[in-house]
Formats: sequence, structure tokens, C-alpha cells
Amino acid sequence: MNKTEKTKNMKIKNKKIFLISGIISILLIFWVLDELEDKRAIKINTEREVSGIVVSKYKKNIFLDSRDKIPVLRVDNSTGFIEFKILGWCRGTTFWEYVAIGDSISKPSGALNLTIVKPSGETKTFRYYSLADNKKKKRNVFIQY
Repeated sequence: MNKTEKTKNMKIKNKKIFLISGIISILLIFWVLDELEDKRAIKINTEREVSGIVVSKYKKNIFLDSRDKIPVLRVDNSTGFIEFKILGWCRGTTFWEYVAIGDSISKPSGALNLTIVKPSGETKTFRYYSLADNKKKKRNVFIQY
């Protein structure tokens, strides 16, 4: 092998290493951003207080022309209406089917438990799991316990 061929082979190896490093870097960036978003969601959901009567429930587009939708509860509390939405809402559980218009919901600030009280007085509490918990344990965002 002459010097020119060795230089060519080194350039090809360097390009492959650079490409692989770039792909790994991009994957790490997406992983870190996902973790940061999850921590932000936990903080917001812990701090947020929600209580009132469910007046409607629907699925809202994430983006204008997106097929992905976020389930939303519109709640009437003493100060007006609020939208209560969570990405990755309770897939695989009965939460979305269980909650109905006219139900009372309550989630105090500083907690991640959400309680639903039916007009009949029946009560169920759902515990919030972060998306990271969901990935690790194959659980869903609100899990009944």
C-alpha cells in the first residue's frame, strides 16, 4: 500500500468515525431533552392545583395539522374554566373512560394524586407517573390504585 492509499483510507475512517459520533451526539441530545421535559412536566403537575366539575372532555391537536391529540378535561372551578391536559394521558387504563362530564375532580398543589368523585358519591384516586416511570415500568401517566 502506498502513501496515497493510506491517506485515502484514513480519510474514509475519519469520515465514518465523525458520522457515528454525530449520530450518537444527536441521540444523546434528544434523550437529555426528553428527560428535561419530563422533569418540567412533573414540576408543573406537582405545583398545579385542580379542582372543580368536569364540563367537557375532548382531545386537542398538539399542532395545527397533527394527528396526535392530547386528552383535555375542561373544569369549572370557583374562578372560571380551566383546561387540564397531560401528554401521554392514561393509555391502557380506564381513566379516560371513567371520568365523565359532571364528575368532580380534585388534585391539590404539592401532590400528584388526582381524585374523581362521581355524582353518586363513588370515588377513585389515580396516581401520576412521569413519562420516565411509564417507559421503565410500562405504566401509564395516571394509574389507578
